[in-house]
Amino acid sequence: MISTSDVEKVARLSKLEISGTEVKKFQTLLSEAIDYIKVLNELDTTDIKPTSQVSGKVNIFDEDFVRKSLSMKDVLRNAKEKKESFFVTKSVIKKNEKIK
Repeated sequence: MISTSDVEKVARLSKLEISGTEVKKFQTLLSEAIDYIKVLNELDTTDIKPTSQVSGKVNIFDEDFVRKSLSMKDVLRNAKEKKESFFVTKSVIKKNEKIK
């Protein structure tokens, strides 16, 4: 079974506040999901071709239309740090680093 600390870590990374009873509930649910994946991993798929989709349809595009979106305040509500209308994050590219 997945540990309570793992559930709490997933909740923290997801920025979800969960109670003690919810930790137990998600511990059970996540453990069941992982157990199911373990069952799927036991299946012999040697003769099965890899697929990314099964409908056979290609280049299907939905019509683009304007719709109401979130306000900037709502978008940035859970930001750990923000500046004006931007998320502030740690640098992922060092100065003078060549991008591969």
